[in-house]
Amino acid sequence: MARAAPLSIRFIRLIRLLAHLLRGLLIVTLRFPFADAKQQAAHVRSWSQQLLRILAIDVELRGALVGERALVVANHVSWLDIFVLDSVRALRFVSKSEVARWPLIGRLATAAGTLYIKRQSRHAVRGIIESAARALRDGNSVGIFPEGTTGDGDDVGQFHASLFAAALESGATIQPAAIAYLDENGVRAPHAVYSGDTTLLESMLRIIAARRTTAVLSFAAPIAPDAHTRRELATLSRAAVRDALMRV
Repeated sequence: MARAAPLSIRFIRLIRLLAHLLRGLLIVTLRFPFADAKQQAAHVRSWSQQLLRILAIDVELRGALVGERALVVANHVSWLDIFVLDSVRALRFVSKSEVARWPLIGRLATAAGTLYIKRQSRHAVRGIIESAARALRDGNSVGIFPEGTTGDGDDVGQFHASLFAAALESGATIQPAAIAYLDENGVRAPHAVYSGDTTLLESMLRIIAARRTTAVLSFAAPIAPDAHTRRELATLSRAAVRDALMRV
């Protein structure tokens, strides 16, 4: 059983986390307006890497993110997933509209170019597909979590097919990615799971309390969208993510 970090360490992490969030607000307020897309991406990647260090999260990278632009499709375990992926390459994520209202993090996510979707709205889905396709055509990589919700990290739920249309419309490569969190003993880390009625604050405190966490990020072989329907792409991507996850 994994041991908890000493209270003194937890307190230091919490103070550093709050300071880092405020630093992020200063970056997006004072630097982003004068930075080009590459500079903004560099800020996002560096900030995400530092966030993970503060939370004592090591990223173990398996495989590689191929190409200059890709639709990155991943299983969804935690709010940490975004920063784990951003620590490798800054992505424009498709996320639920509620994230925009999260204290501090919502402001940072919006500044980083997050594409928000109102769930249960067909019109909103069509609009987000067009926005994601446009971002991909412009040379960005876009991240999606096709399960539509977080899971316990032990398996992969069904992938919704709708957002795969962005790859078909833009011709972008699809890059499956599996994310798994392990504790200091190398077993699945329940403290990293963000699901159910857990609040964002509760989730943060659980992660801060862990001595150390490893985020295993596994990139599977890319999938060309040619000659596939969006449902076929969803099925192929889920199989690739699930296979990579089972290898952790």
